[in-house]
Amino acid sequence: MTDQSNFESNPVSNERRSNGGRGAGNREPGGFRIRLSDNEMKAARSVQEAFGLRSTVAALGFAIRTIGDMLEQGKLDELVAQQRSQTQRNERAPEQVIRHNVNRNRVERGHRLDPFARPSKPISDTSRNSTEIPELITKQDSIPES
Repeated sequence: MTDQSNFESNPVSNERRSNGGRGAGNREPGGFRIRLSDNEMKAARSVQEAFGLRSTVAALGFAIRTIGDMLEQGKLDELVAQQRSQTQRNERAPEQVIRHNVNRNRVERGHRLDPFARPSKPISDTSRNSTEIPELITKQDSIPES
């Protein structure tokens, strides 16, 4: 049995528990975790190497700050307009997109196996024997007795 009072009175244990196991050396407790795709990790590493940053987290922070500054200065207006026009083109006919997805799902369902479906029943030995028995009987009947 463990001593609960000793665990709760230990300030280091409480600190580790409250901020995700980080030591007291971090400036700010908390934060959040994200998962990056392979392409995003490649991009973060290339930014890290190009600018001589120490970590991918530093590269991500640098990239966000840089893009934020460029937006404020109006250097990305053309890129933002281009991105918005692409988004509007994709959202132009949402009913058609929904219909397309429904039709595609119907087609895909025909080709996929249902993982929750019951397996087919194996042929039991009794059903095999019942088909073989008449054959044996007919063969025995045809044998002449001496």
